[in-house]
Amino acid sequence: MKVRYLLSWAANIGLIILWAVPVAFAGAVSNVDTLCVNYQWLAWVCNTPPTVQGIIQGVFPPLFIAILFLLLPYFLRALAWFENITRYSRLSLSVYKRYYLFLVIHGFLIITLSAGLTASANALQNTAKLASDFANDPKHVVESLAKYLPDANIFFLTYMIQQGFTGAASALLQAASLVIFFIQRLFFGQTPRGAFTARFVMPMVDFGEMLPRISLLATIAIAYSVIA
Repeated sequence: MKVRYLLSWAANIGLIILWAVPVAFAGAVSNVDTLCVNYQWLAWVCNTPPTVQGIIQGVFPPLFIAILFLLLPYFLRALAWFENITRYSRLSLSVYKRYYLFLVIHGFLIITLSAGLTASANALQNTAKLASDFANDPKHVVESLAKYLPDANIFFLTYMIQQGFTGAASALLQAASLVIFFIQRLFFGQTPRGAFTARFVMPMVDFGEMLPRISLLATIAIAYSVIA
């Protein structure tokens, strides 16, 4: 079990490292109005109407992140299951720790730093000058990042609004549960036990998958209240 625990968390850390690339891309896109000024191959974005730019940097990044994290709990549950955890409650607690770690690193830190570095690169004209300034005067770069980190607030505002609206809407609509109900009746209701399970057993809410998202919203709110 100790060997499995170490292997499981090693795979978890490796997944966190690999996940940084698409998440950093989403964070950079959330500051696309700065990127299109600095890079000629993105100049066409600056020529688009403000509505299109707002959709690109306000709607696409949080939607991309939401899709990216949609299947993540299943991978994390498989890693937690690999540890041979004997109780379902402890399994959910392990998933919660892994999922929250993912969300804090990728849904908050990577997004904030990538958007802040993009804004800082604009203020210092290019990333090469940013690197040289970091080598010569680290304090100046820290002050620049502290000034421009709040530029990621567009992403987090739209992310929190999206989570609020989609969470309430999905809780009322229950579209996924309705589809699963008919699938269970069609494929798993061939025996009396299967028919009873498909018709009368209520679905369970796993706090290991639900609570980390709420914890991330609380983390973002606390961090930006301190910045404000």
